[in-house]
Amino acid sequence: MKIPTLSEVAAPTVQESMGKMLDFQRNEFQDSVFNIGMGLSWPLYAGGRLAAGVRAARADSRAAAYRLSGIRQKLAFAVTQTYLGIGVAKRSEQAVQASVRHLSAAETNLQEFVRVGKRPRLDLLRVQARLEQTRQLLADTQAALVTVRGNLRRLLDLDPSGPPLALAAPNGTPDVTLALQPLAAAIHTALLNRPDYRALLSGVEARRAQVSIAEGARLPTVTLAARAWEAHGNRTGAGLPYRSWEPDSQIMLSVSVPVFNGGTLRAEEHRERARLEEIDNRLTGLAQRVRLQVIQAYAELRAARTELLAARAGRRSADEAFRVERQKTTVGAGTVTDLLDVQAADLSAQTSFYQAEADLRVAAAHVELVTGVLDRLATDPSSGVP
Repeated sequence: MKIPTLSEVAAPTVQESMGKMLDFQRNEFQDSVFNIGMGLSWPLYAGGRLAAGVRAARADSRAAAYRLSGIRQKLAFAVTQTYLGIGVAKRSEQAVQASVRHLSAAETNLQEFVRVGKRPRLDLLRVQARLEQTRQLLADTQAALVTVRGNLRRLLDLDPSGPPLALAAPNGTPDVTLALQPLAAAIHTALLNRPDYRALLSGVEARRAQVSIAEGARLPTVTLAARAWEAHGNRTGAGLPYRSWEPDSQIMLSVSVPVFNGGTLRAEEHRERARLEEIDNRLTGLAQRVRLQVIQAYAELRAARTELLAARAGRRSADEAFRVERQKTTVGAGTVTDLLDVQAADLSAQTSFYQAEADLRVAAAHVELVTGVLDRLATDPSSGVP
């Protein structure tokens, strides 16, 4: 067995040793030489590149899991928005239908008053015009409901043209006094749980491992190789040819040192360090965006709470005003102008209230999304969720 040297060019390799052994065996045999055996190669030292490669692969795997988790959370938020949109459309449809019924009743009363001469025909025509406008609004609301139901089926990977899904209504009115953790704690939670931030953080770990691999490429590589085989060939003895098997084995410790490579290894190391710096900058920028998104989500939630309180008060006032004007119309008092004004205000207050309820729920879900806890099970790559 040849003794290895520290020269990369002249260092013995398994192929060189095997070739020399084969030449020797051909001198021993006359023809038909081939080997049968097994070999083992064990890297004893590779400058830390093997361990760094494992770290990089694991970090890349975690990053992929976090990215998948982020997609799951965004999908959950989109489904939440669409589901609440269906609720708004359904309740708005009911409000418009109620308005149509009230206007139809007012039309019937006015027809009687016009017949007996207590009201001018212009009042009846104005109510009929508003009734037709409200029926058109009902058709538009029903069309919007069909669209948002189709969007929900699409998000659930179902045929959008299929039948509407049976959905449970949201539980009661959202709590405007919902307790929230302090803003600083929410930002800390976001940096711990946001899938996009954790994915990029895992990417930084993977890039650091790549830097270690590039650094290790400039260090020696020590490999232990062991082989055992038998050479088969024809041999001539006593004037007669016969077949023979010759066992042999080889154990070799090789050391490979990168003496000169034209600067490619150093250039690769510099390139990996530049990539690490670039992804570090991206991580810093993402952390700033996460903080800003949490601040904005908290502000939007506070605004949604105030909006719901105002919409609730406006709805109560508009309901009462519309009820009073309907009673006046029933007995022939009041004016058609007042009736139509409060009818429009009541319908607007109803739809605004339903939208404000949905907006508050969406704002609460958005806070969970930006803090990374909308789908807690999906944020943990070790949870085993498919």
